[in-house]
Amino acid sequence: MTSKQFPINKNLFTSLIKTTIFSPIFIVIVFVSLFIFTSEMALAEEAINEVSSPFKNW
Repeated sequence: MTSKQFPINKNLFTSLIKTTIFSPIFIVIVFVSLFIFTSEMALAEEAINEVSSPFKNW
């Protein structure tokens, strides 16, 4: 009985550890990618404004 129950508990424990370790990493990756994407968009917008500003002056 106990020998059969142990692997189930072990699997639950390891899966719990994996989720607790990987979920914050996943959240961090998502936030970093979002931050990079938004900063890239802002840089692109600035570049577009710089390029189009001479044409606006005409």
